Amino acid sequence: MGVPEFWQYNGEVWRIYSLHDGEYKEVEKSPAFPLVPKVKPYEFLSTARLDAVDAELALRKWGKSVA
Repeated sequence: MGVPEFWQYNGEVWRIYSLHDGEYKEVEKSPAFPLVPKVKPYEFLSTARLDAVDAELALRKWGKSVA
């Protein structure tokens, strides 16, 4: 692929892969978004399954709190 990072979610597990020396390796933190803990996407997706608007509002609120 050649992209520096990609994310994969199979409905249960969220994986982040980063390109290192021509190979993708799973990492715990996104190099592109190092301030976003891995639990945040899980929270967002869980809330979005119930209410997409609430999920977006919660994510925006959290984003403002860390900015």
